[in-house]
Amino acid sequence: LPWDRNALKEYTALKDFAPESVNYIELSYPLEYLKDGTVLVDTPGVNDICQQRMDITCKYVPLSDAVIFLLDAAQPLSRSEQEFLQDYVLKSSLSSFVFVINQRDRIAPDGLETVVTKVRSQLEALLGQQEITVFAISARDGLQAKKNGDGDLLISSGFQAWEEQLKKFIIGDRKQQLKVENLQKQLQDLQELLLDEISLARERSHVDWHKIGEALDNITGIRADY
Repeated sequence: LPWDRNALKEYTALKDFAPESVNYIELSYPLEYLKDGTVLVDTPGVNDICQQRMDITCKYVPLSDAVIFLLDAAQPLSRSEQEFLQDYVLKSSLSSFVFVINQRDRIAPDGLETVVTKVRSQLEALLGQQEITVFAISARDGLQAKKNGDGDLLISSGFQAWEEQLKKFIIGDRKQQLKVENLQKQLQDLQELLLDEISLARERSHVDWHKIGEALDNITGIRADY
């Protein structure tokens, strides 16, 4: 689709169209920090009652270098979100997840830190990790600030700090580091699968034991060397 708000509106959840008729919608826009070929994918939320749209989101998680997990400031960490995190984050690398609370403008300024602290504590308990980074932003205020050139509003919206972090990830070395970590995990999973298959073959066949032992040693050696 062209970068046209009205064209995109025809494919929102508020419109009556068959979701199975659309696999994806592609929009192009000349953002400087996407010129290396980085693709941003906006998937349906995990609270979506449509199973097909939910499946789209689940499919993209293992294919992504990073996942921006967007939470609602008024109701963060619903049951479906917690189940999704337990099912998919724990099977992936938590370092590839970035947690963002949107609509901070709906929370009183003196209560915002309480909300952020509570969400961070819930995430750490849910995922068994410490010091999870959580950003709190108001996308609405951030957009308004950019339109009006309001630097103070941009800072108070939390959007500037979040966007700088996003740029550092996309442009910097962190993305490459995560790719290496993901590749290492895939290799380890593959090696464990091969070891299981070889062990199973030893139990069920009459293959030369010496050759199987050598194969096991070679796979273990590759893992150690890597």
